[in-house]
Formats: sequence, C-alpha cells, structure tokens
Amino acid sequence: MPLTAKDAGGRNFPVTVTDIGEGGIGISSKAELTVGKKFSFTLQLPRTSLPVHVQARIIWARGYGAPGCDFLSIPPID
Repeated sequence: MPLTAKDAGGRNFPVTVTDIGEGGIGISSKAELTVGKKFSFTLQLPRTSLPVHVQARIIWARGYGAPGCDFLSIPPID
C-alpha cells in the first residue's frame, strides 16, 4: 500500500507498506531511511471506515530500502 509519510522535520516522503503486525510495520522507500528515524503517516486499513494515525521509528534497515519499524504511538481511538 503506497502512502506519504512525514519525518520529524516536517518533510514528506513516499513509502510503501509491505507488512503490518501488532507491534510494527515493514516499509520500502527510495528515501534515505536510517535506524532511529521517526516518522508519521495515516493508513486506511481494509474493511475500516476511519484511517489510523501512526507514529513509527525505524529499528532496523537493510541496504536495499526495506526497513522494519516499531510503533511509537497510535491514538487509542484508532
């Protein structure tokens, strides 16, 4: 699922969600993404009527632009 994320400096960059689980998310991107980078995005999950607002942090990265992230914050209502 392609979407636009925003880093802590307010810069937007494209990412594609490749995997999502209870504790984190896998993404791919051509943007420079390093371990520790924090970002946020809005995600519309299948069979849901409202989007989910997520803050995440990259916890590991491979050389080909496919980092793994943990969730830092998801509002309780989401």
